[in-house]
Amino acid sequence: MPESYISYVSSVLGVDAISISKPVFLFEKSSDLQSVLVPGAASDLLEKILMAIGLKRSDIEIQELDFAHLKNVASLDHIVFTSQASESKWSELNCRIATYHPSVLISFPNLKKTAWESLQKARR
Repeated sequence: MPESYISYVSSVLGVDAISISKPVFLFEKSSDLQSVLVPGAASDLLEKILMAIGLKRSDIEIQELDFAHLKNVASLDHIVFTSQASESKWSELNCRIATYHPSVLISFPNLKKTAWESLQKARR
């Protein structure tokens, strides 16, 4: 897996904090990231989620979650997709929203309401 942009900026350029103007959608594991990049059910659901909050795939940046460097990012425009969407778990990081990964929502449709309530914050 290539080095993340945040890791690159920190290690190569020596910058401790950056501001990202595009919303960044972060995925906890490489396999989670791949599931939305490769065409399929999770990718299709991500497209629908984006449309529902008024975004296109070209409007966002998609990365694997980099815990070591996320605390140094001076932006709250991060949406973390995870198997555990407890926002309190993610509150120490600079993420605006923590919600369920599209694959989790496909497996457990009863969580869609909770995910939608979280994602509505992105529309504000």
